[in-house]
Amino acid sequence: MKATELLKRDHRAVQALFDQYGKARPAEKAEIFRRLKQELDLHTRIEEDVFYPALHKARPGAKVREALEEHHVVDALLSELADLSIGEVFDAKMKVLRENVEHHVKEEEREMFEDAKKSFSPTKLEELGMQLEQHRKLLERSPIP
Repeated sequence: MKATELLKRDHRAVQALFDQYGKARPAEKAEIFRRLKQELDLHTRIEEDVFYPALHKARPGAKVREALEEHHVVDALLSELADLSIGEVFDAKMKVLRENVEHHVKEEEREMFEDAKKSFSPTKLEELGMQLEQHRKLLERSPIP
């Protein structure tokens, strides 16, 4: 699977978790958040460790720095949420998290993925996809700090 397709698949999985959270009863929200945090943590790590460095090397003008800053904002929100109980404040922060993630996904898919398609051959995108998948499996076996 091409790197861009794999990352889009991740984006759709995160979107589905946000949708589930929006429809969930209070008793279900903590588990959905746990899964969402795990997915976002894995996704950001594979992007930061594999995809972004490759794209930056191939196309230094790509918006890698901006994407990293957006990840930083998401990480900060996830950390704050992890310390809260489910309730109004939690729900408000989840809304802000969702808005930030959706903005990031939209820009990434529209701009960075287009840069990747212009910079890499289909074979290289497949290779990057394999590297992303392998890195994800490695991270799943070891705890994320």
